[in-house]
Amino acid sequence: MTDKRRNYSDELANIMNGVAESTLDMSDEEIESEIREEGGDPDAVAEHVRGVLRKAIKACQQRPLLEAQQRYEERVAALRLKKYNVPESVDEQRQMINTLLAANPQLGSGLLTAQFRDFESLADEDVGSCLRQLLELTEANDSAGSEES
Repeated sequence: MTDKRRNYSDELANIMNGVAESTLDMSDEEIESEIREEGGDPDAVAEHVRGVLRKAIKACQQRPLLEAQQRYEERVAALRLKKYNVPESVDEQRQMINTLLAANPQLGSGLLTAQFRDFESLADEDVGSCLRQLLELTEANDSAGSEES
């Protein structure tokens, strides 16, 4: 008796590789004939295979996008959980944004790109989120600056 556990995934992969290799040695006519003998339509099988391959390619191409989206969502969730001393009123939040930008000119010169740079026309429901993001940026910028010193 062996103490080694069976790896069914590897065994299945070996079987599938063997089947795939056996078809590599077959001619197109032999493959079509075998499909017809099993009652299948070679054109339908070919289209199904193309669909599987397209789906696999698309999934592979979108993997970096999905990973980036997941990191973004994790970052947004962490940002929501982080506690900042943010004023209640929207006007005070706008004033705090302007104060932060004035105290950190490097944010306004290329590091921060926003549609509403004056933040006066920014929708009230977006001001709080924008302020939290700006606080996070200034905090990250301060810690990066202290590491360089």
